[in-house]
Amino acid sequence: MFIRWGILTASAVLALACASSSPGPGPPPPTRSVIRTSGFQTAEFLDEKDLASATFPAPPAEVWSVLPSVYEELGIPVTQRDPAQMILGNPGHDVRTIQGKRMASYLDCGTSPSGILANLYDVTLALATRVSPASDGGSMVTTILEGWAEPRVTRGNPVHCRSKGTLEEGITALVAGALQGR
Repeated sequence: MFIRWGILTASAVLALACASSSPGPGPPPPTRSVIRTSGFQTAEFLDEKDLASATFPAPPAEVWSVLPSVYEELGIPVTQRDPAQMILGNPGHDVRTIQGKRMASYLDCGTSPSGILANLYDVTLALATRVSPASDGGSMVTTILEGWAEPRVTRGNPVHCRSKGTLEEGITALVAGALQGR
């Protein structure tokens, strides 16, 4: 069992671990944060995790066996692994590119007058993938992603990044390719 997932919140990991084999689990509910600064108005932030699923006709054990090589091909080291629940990932991967593509290809962290923050800031990903039995006898692969970006040069607050779905689609495509190559 994962003890600590860094920036990936416990509710997001729980949602991934409890994702059923029914098609199309929705994203975990957003976490609501209210910040009040002295004498100023309050600001509300909704912190949403991105969740994507795909099904494969192969049994879960076969899909699980190719998953580490998928992360390796993406250049994402696996630092957390739970074979009993078939969950693996990395809760704090500092990254500037994945497969030669800059982070704006995968994340929307906003923009500033200087440019696209995903490319200008230091990005940390929390990524986890789970393999579970699908109702049709195959497997469901569910990936959850959370990203944060912080200024590289100056001090500043981190910004939450939204997934564009590209990395999750890449994981699905690499799993499909690895299974086809068997």
